[in-house]
Amino acid sequence: QELVALTSLFQPGGYTKDRALALVASGAIAMVTEPGDRMAGALARSLGRLELVELMIEGLETGAVLTALRAAGDLEACRHSFGDLEDTLADSRQRWLPRLSKSRLEHLFTQSAALKLQLITPEQDHWPRGLDDLQDSTPAMLFVEGESIALSNLNDAVSIVGSRAASPYGIQVTKRLVTELTKMSRATVSGGAIGIDAQVHSTSVEHNLPTVAVMAGGLDRKYPKANFPLFTRVRERGVLISELPPGVAPTRWRFLQRNRLIAALTPTTVVIEAGIRSGSIRTANDAL
Repeated sequence: QELVALTSLFQPGGYTKDRALALVASGAIAMVTEPGDRMAGALARSLGRLELVELMIEGLETGAVLTALRAAGDLEACRHSFGDLEDTLADSRQRWLPRLSKSRLEHLFTQSAALKLQLITPEQDHWPRGLDDLQDSTPAMLFVEGESIALSNLNDAVSIVGSRAASPYGIQVTKRLVTELTKMSRATVSGGAIGIDAQVHSTSVEHNLPTVAVMAGGLDRKYPKANFPLFTRVRERGVLISELPPGVAPTRWRFLQRNRLIAALTPTTVVIEAGIRSGSIRTANDAL
């Protein structure tokens, strides 16, 4: 009954227990980990998300995790990836377990329902396949506001980013580039920031071109506030997405990790203009 109550709203095709468990497991991992947590990704890939959550509930004991990895045939590969696997597991246990609680997980689902969000996991049709390139850094879940079908049509899309302090020339180039993409029906992806990002989304909406805005915090904590009217327009034509549950604030680290999603979602990333040390250059490096 609890599974039905928590997840039925996020199963528009009809309730199934398998789907409910997948949602709960992905939600729990999204709740306890920070974006790009490779240890969580590696364990979820090797053992399955549900078994990982069961191990966390049991205390994520090192011996139990090693036994499970050995049974899955991935113990040596994990040692190769993480070096001192025992220490890495100990660090993960300290970070994850304080965040693990049934009440917090219930809040994740009730808040997502209140915000009318869709919850997308990697086994679903609308999951953007470009994110699979992130391997162990792939999100466990996406929180989606808007038309989720847009996420399955990004094979020819273009990620466009640039400076918040955009020059008039940068704005002009952005408008022209998005206008040209409109002629070929190639959707856009950006980060929703002021400057170049905002121009990407704005021009896309003006031309009725699907656009995806990737947030660095929960979808009830969209940033910046100055772009709230734009976010409403984006939602009506495309989607806003986050890998973070409602209530999670955007931070510098989460902005940097958000950039890997922008780079992975599409096969092409364009930097209009940016400082040598900037989030946009970080996005370009992620794309490379």
